[in-house]
Amino acid sequence: MLPDDIRPRLCHVTRDKSGFGFSVSCPEGTKGTFQLSVLQDGPADRAGVPPGSWLLELNGDSVKSYSHTQLTRKVGNKVTLLVASSAVEEFYRLRGLRVTAALADTSRLPFKVRELHLVKGPAGYGFLLKEDDCSSGGVGQFLWDVDAGLPAEQAGMKEGDRVLAVNGESIEGLDHEQTVDRIRAREDQVTLLVIDPAADEFYHSVGVGWAGEPWGALSPSGLSTAQHGPCTRSSCVSMPGSQHDTPRDSSLLTEAGSELLPTTVAAPCNLTADLCLYLPSYLQGFLRTLH
Repeated sequence: MLPDDIRPRLCHVTRDKSGFGFSVSCPEGTKGTFQLSVLQDGPADRAGVPPGSWLLELNGDSVKSYSHTQLTRKVGNKVTLLVASSAVEEFYRLRGLRVTAALADTSRLPFKVRELHLVKGPAGYGFLLKEDDCSSGGVGQFLWDVDAGLPAEQAGMKEGDRVLAVNGESIEGLDHEQTVDRIRAREDQVTLLVIDPAADEFYHSVGVGWAGEPWGALSPSGLSTAQHGPCTRSSCVSMPGSQHDTPRDSSLLTEAGSELLPTTVAAPCNLTADLCLYLPSYLQGFLRTLH
């Protein structure tokens, strides 16, 4: 994980009766240069917006071409801000890098991915894995038919959760059968990293998703249970004694992580070795694939 002092920050701010608790200033006649003044103990302060930080994105969109008037028209009752301190902005600028949500600290956001550890019982895990369309495009592996009282429900699984990783490895790029094989790889237990529909949709809307490693941010496509079409595939693992005619199957997870990476990341055109010095090996490899 990048040190916090060189990471931008994603903050989700909800307006209260007094407003958002921040004001925006910009040089007269300019576009895209916005500095935030934050009211102490106001909504923005509670959401983790650093005083004096620079606004880079609003609700997933770059503000680089916005005038002050255009910016204010984009604000509703809730806003998601990508912000960076002067030091962070300078760190990336001097290395020719663009600050993106892909590198952001998302620990203060209200939406989290969840890690579920399941130990198979006499009746199995107690859920059905289905491949279905994501509302953002593409397909995903979703959890349904969670049986009451069985390990899946006891671990906190909810119907409609989307699987991001199994036993610490991302399932990005895997098909349904490959995902099932991952789940069955360990005979009596499995760990899944999952995201619920509301969090999935939120992170997709701001350009952040699960890229495969638990360094904080995750990257799924947006999902809403109401938006699913017919499931294309489903799988179960035999579980004697299940209350269903068809046995249920397993789960997926990746090591603990509460942030999220983007599925699509704007790769800097001149990624330098300097930045890689601050990254763990798995993220170095990820960034190099984007370069």
